[in-house]
Amino acid sequence: MKKYKLVSFDIDGTLLPYADKDFYPEIKNMFKELKKNGYTVVICTGREMVTIGNLLDGIEVDYFLGANGTFIYDCHKKEIIHEDKIFYSDFMVLSDFLDSKNVDYSVMTNKYGFFSEGHSFDSWFLRDHTDKFKWLNELDSNDSLHIITIKTESQSLIEETRKFLKDKKLKLEINSTWSKGFFVGPVNSNKARGLENLGNIINVSLDEMIAFGDSSNDYEMIKEVGYGVAMSDSPENILSVAKDIAKTAEEKGTLLKLKELGII
Repeated sequence: MKKYKLVSFDIDGTLLPYADKDFYPEIKNMFKELKKNGYTVVICTGREMVTIGNLLDGIEVDYFLGANGTFIYDCHKKEIIHEDKIFYSDFMVLSDFLDSKNVDYSVMTNKYGFFSEGHSFDSWFLRDHTDKFKWLNELDSNDSLHIITIKTESQSLIEETRKFLKDKKLKLEINSTWSKGFFVGPVNSNKARGLENLGNIINVSLDEMIAFGDSSNDYEMIKEVGYGVAMSDSPENILSVAKDIAKTAEEKGTLLKLKELGII
């Protein structure tokens, strides 16, 4: 197999079964084995500095690419080394639009999550991080805005929002969707661009990377890296662009695939 230099992993549904709170011991050891074999290890996820919680503690990972690749956090230096920020003025224009639609939404910064009035925090994804939640009226124009999350099951609202962003010429775009909503980030922000930005910093090209993922926000990453691997329970559009398929997160598919490929 071609010599790759970097291995990137999505978290939820890829490394971590949905609603689980910590990695399996075997997955933590997998990171150690990759490092021992000379690979750069990257976590690349829709999570950000708030909802990553303590998942990075005690694991051998070099970089955390959060908010779907919007920022790069150096896990050794413990600092953000690259950011594609959302302009505060653009966010406020979108915020007024979303308020008019009576929809729940939030924006995440490098310290806190800011939520619209009436937002429910009673979910497995949010309830452990309530100490880092504030209301939108507390948002400061100097905060670094990373990702906007809109909760809706309305396909028409997704299309209406996409048209609104274009008509208002905002430097924002919908970069992925899921069953209960969608994400908005800076134009041309996705996991592949995040990895490309990291590669420019550490001198590793996309075709020298392996990436594992399972959801719509993994599409570009799986398609554009040298060896993109989709989890077996991924949607068909993700499976269609993958070079390989791994078993599910519950089955520790990332570990099994890396062993099968002779990476570890």
